[in-house]
Amino acid sequence: MKSLIAFMIGLFLAGPTVARDRLQDILDALRADLARWGWLLWSGRAMELPYLEEMLQGIETGTPGRSYGLAVGIDLTGSDEVLGHGGWIPGYVGSLRYHPAQDTAIAIQINTDIGMLGAEGAFDAIELAIHDVILEFTK
Repeated sequence: MKSLIAFMIGLFLAGPTVARDRLQDILDALRADLARWGWLLWSGRAMELPYLEEMLQGIETGTPGRSYGLAVGIDLTGSDEVLGHGGWIPGYVGSLRYHPAQDTAIAIQINTDIGMLGAEGAFDAIELAIHDVILEFTK
């Protein structure tokens, strides 16, 4: 079963209602597109299999169960494989993850980086909680 999940936390926009609503619509579409792209790419639907196999030939990162392919993190530390890529710029944190066993892609965006990153940051726990809830429904 294919699942595409786009999730946004804490979007606070100021300005005229029409402009704010339009920007919200655009951001919603971008998240959905991001989740769809992750699903198409890492499920093997966007390119021929030999290219995907090359992309997923990861190198060790020094963390057991984790490797890094061509712009994709490969995580084998849990019960199932997870492919993905995360990002950060000042004021913004996001991730795209694909769970092959559930054929599910999840895109998460948070419009703050304050308290999100590093050993004490909240993003990893937030991302894990969202994934746990969503994946429970895709079983």
